[in-house]
Amino acid sequence: MTYIEHLLSVIASAAMSLLMAITGLGASHTPGTAYVKASGATEISCYAVKVRDRPQEDSLAHGIGYRGEGFDFEKFAYRRSERAWYSYGTVTRKYDGEKVRGYVRYECGNPHASDSAPLPKIPA
Repeated sequence: MTYIEHLLSVIASAAMSLLMAITGLGASHTPGTAYVKASGATEISCYAVKVRDRPQEDSLAHGIGYRGEGFDFEKFAYRRSERAWYSYGTVTRKYDGEKVRGYVRYECGNPHASDSAPLPKIPA
């Protein structure tokens, strides 16, 4: 690769990153993840669950939701590499009233408010 080709590649990459930041595409979708729109209110059904930045196990945790705390969900995400469902929404903590937005494991924040919740159909 020549210097000019390398320079053009770097410029194209920077332009794409800027476009994704402006349109918000990078923040809302993670590669290898399928999303399903849904909305409603339920509560956390696990003893404790981390509220994460993205729908993946090693993502940054913003806080913890505990059993019985309110959870307003907006969508579900299926992470193919983990074979796991996540729910996205807002957890309202009981002890201080703070609202924490992010992804929780589907088993802990689902519309059925039970640990044995039926999973959504896996998107194509």
